[in-house]
Amino acid sequence: MEVIIDCSLLLDEEDFYTQLMKQVDFGEFFGRNLDAFWDDIGLLYEKKIIFLNYGSLPNDMILFVNKIINLINESNAEHKGIDKRYLISIEILF
Repeated sequence: MEVIIDCSLLLDEEDFYTQLMKQVDFGEFFGRNLDAFWDDIGLLYEKKIIFLNYGSLPNDMILFVNKIINLINESNAEHKGIDKRYLISIEILF
C-alpha cells in the first residue's frame, strides 16, 4: 500500500497528520505529534510513504518532514535484517 503525502499542501504539522490519517487508521485517539507517530509507526510497516512535491515545502515545514523521515529511517534501522515485514519504504519526489 502507498501512502501519499502531498507536501505542497503542508502549511503546518496538522496538515501532515490530516493527510496521513485519511490513508492509515491511527484511531480516534492518535496524539498527532512526533511521540504518537513513533508509538504507532508499526501501522506503516510494509507500506511505501511517498512525499510528493517535497521541493515545495515551506521552509518551516522542512524540518518537521525531515524529522518524520528520520523516525521512519530509525525504525527501519532497528528492523534491518530481521524481517522485511517491519520495513517502511520512502520515496521523495520533488
